[in-house]
Amino acid sequence: VRHRRVAFWALRRIMEAGARGGEIEISGKLTSARHRTEKYTAGIMPKSGDPALKYVKVGKASILLKPGVYGIKVKIYPPDAPMPEEIEVVAPESGRVEVIEVGEGSEGTEGEE
Repeated sequence: VRHRRVAFWALRRIMEAGARGGEIEISGKLTSARHRTEKYTAGIMPKSGDPALKYVKVGKASILLKPGVYGIKVKIYPPDAPMPEEIEVVAPESGRVEVIEVGEGSEGTEGEE
């Protein structure tokens, strides 16, 4: 089975499972005698900052095949992870506002001269 076909199949399954984004990186002697790295991505994937460190799930594996060792790295950005651009507005708990009236003599007796 070809590596491109497997990568796209796995990426499609990741996205159908509800992920916001996915990335598959395959490195090794893919089709020629020289080493090469190929990346396949879908959706959105933060590369730096707090979302990349906190929320992106990373898995790594190595496999020994006839041409040599292949390295596979999979990154998944889960559906419940927030993005910095998404701002959530919280509604106030009650629509009632308390009004406190302040008169001239209500500041206290201390400091009067």
